[in-house]
Amino acid sequence: MRKWEKGVRIIKKYFVFLISFALLFTAAQIGIGLLLTLSYAPDFSSAGGSLDSQTAFGQTSLNETFAVIMFAAATLAYFLTEKLFKASSISEK
Repeated sequence: MRKWEKGVRIIKKYFVFLISFALLFTAAQIGIGLLLTLSYAPDFSSAGGSLDSQTAFGQTSLNETFAVIMFAAATLAYFLTEKLFKASSISEK
């Protein structure tokens, strides 16, 4: 096997890992959001008698930062496991 073919194989494995991680991460976020929404019980007694008729949503600026950190952690985890499995397969021979 040529050296560049090994590099291409590693990059393909990395992209498969990253895409599957992104899909699992997204599915987990949606699932947790659905569960939290279903179990939410608003406290109307603290409103003090007057309720707004408008809906307000929270800010999402932290979610992008969290996703970037998670993808960086996934990348680090991928390369560490690759190195670990490579080291363990060498020691088993």
